[in-house]
Amino acid sequence: MNLVQTRADFVYDETGLLRQLDLRAPEFESRMREAMGAAEKCLRDCLDGMPDADAVERADRLARRDGGRLPMMLTLLGAEFGEPWREGVTRAAVVTELVHLSLLLSATPVRDTGRGAAADWLPARSAQLAAGLGPDALRLNARTAGRLAAAQLRTLTGPAPGEDALTHYVEATAGDTAALLGMALGLGALQAAAPEPYVRSLIRCGEHLGVALRIADDLCAAGARRTGTRMRRAVRGRAPGTRGSVGPARRPALLARTGGTAARRAEQSLHRWLDEARAAVGSLPSLPARRAVYALCDTVAARAN
Repeated sequence: MNLVQTRADFVYDETGLLRQLDLRAPEFESRMREAMGAAEKCLRDCLDGMPDADAVERADRLARRDGGRLPMMLTLLGAEFGEPWREGVTRAAVVTELVHLSLLLSATPVRDTGRGAAADWLPARSAQLAAGLGPDALRLNARTAGRLAAAQLRTLTGPAPGEDALTHYVEATAGDTAALLGMALGLGALQAAAPEPYVRSLIRCGEHLGVALRIADDLCAAGARRTGTRMRRAVRGRAPGTRGSVGPARRPALLARTGGTAARRAEQSLHRWLDEARAAVGSLPSLPARRAVYALCDTVAARAN
């Protein structure tokens, strides 16, 4: 069974993410293509022999659909702010993708045999790889796992009595999509030995970007926006017509439950979150990777209009 593609061409074809960003930086794109290919091979090796491979293959197809693997790619972009050739950068990209796959698997129907074993195995394997990267990587992985669990609980319980619905929504959002994308950018920079201020800035950027992406996608799901785009499906890792995501299992669109006022407030805040993401990396070196982050923010803004 070909669980993971050996090549990363799906990221760079006509519908791929970097091609959509249109950076006009062929040397940078070539380097990213090579790095993605190495990460794909490492991911395939890590997944070899895991329990319930069929369930994970379904999650993997969603992750690769329409130019997916965004967490993996963001990890490699984060590494560009340090020494991207350093040992451990490829494994860091795999750590984030394993977390991504485990979250996608949470959207698999419970009736699927063996899903529980795979759902437990993926985060455990991610933690094992992170431990091999050093204590800082392990702490970041553990913190992200904790936030993901807390976000799932917050999503299931809903706002507390008297709690602002939009505040609850953003906090739940920050616990899943934002936590994953912040981890991706930050872990890449960390493993590339980027300066600590760079790491912190990239984590903030990923978290703000994650909130904006969740808002854009859930506005679509709530009917406040037009039909979701290929870009959003790539970020959320879901096929058209499904509600699988990098968030908790079968997560309903929270904005649909908060009413029109909250949806309008969320729509107004989307560009503020994107501005925060841009500002977080504004002081970093003017590298193609920074331009890629800016272009990603611009793409989300354009798709949300």
